[in-house]
Amino acid sequence: MLQWPDRIRGAVSLTYDGLLFSHAEIALPLLDELNLKGTFFAESARLVELFSVWRGAVSHGHELGNGALLPFEHRLDELDLELAASECWEARELIRSTGSSATPFVWPANSPSNHHAARFRPITDQYSVVRTGLDGMNHPESLSIGALRSVLMDGYSADEMNAMVDQARAESGWLILNFAGIGEGEPSVDRAAHEDFVRSLETRGEIVVGTLSWVAELLGWPPKLA
Repeated sequence: MLQWPDRIRGAVSLTYDGLLFSHAEIALPLLDELNLKGTFFAESARLVELFSVWRGAVSHGHELGNGALLPFEHRLDELDLELAASECWEARELIRSTGSSATPFVWPANSPSNHHAARFRPITDQYSVVRTGLDGMNHPESLSIGALRSVLMDGYSADEMNAMVDQARAESGWLILNFAGIGEGEPSVDRAAHEDFVRSLETRGEIVVGTLSWVAELLGWPPKLA
């Protein structure tokens, strides 16, 4: 069974989907200022567009994950498995070229269904850490690193996000927040709310903040052989 090390009461992971403009211009500089590390899920075209920015992010300890399926949120049933594998392979190779050693995988919002999980398993089984688009808190005693739940940040205030962190502490949970737009687009959160919340994480004490792969390792994943 996975468990937290002594004196750790829970964790928060800040994840950002799609390498949006607001992620590069707002989230990344804020996290760097506070020395917090985030997981950014990449689509190939956007990674190429700002390659030097995201290569620099990796050098500062942030994590790039494979977001190749994000554009297919409403088209997973129509997506050819061979095409999906090709898109994921291309994204993974691009991510590796930034110097990123860990590459988690992400499902689109509200995915996967049982059908999709089975259909795309040849792809997702290649990744040890997988964040789903299914809502919820993760608990060490029952979580699956290959099917982590997250909370989509759409319209939440800083106080509401802080309340989720309080819940994670109370339940010794792993809270994974899923940010799309920051002050732009839909779904999104207000820029000031995002900044106020992220700054508040500096004083969380027994709640640690880290990338998906870092928190998974903190919990003892992958398990060591006896």
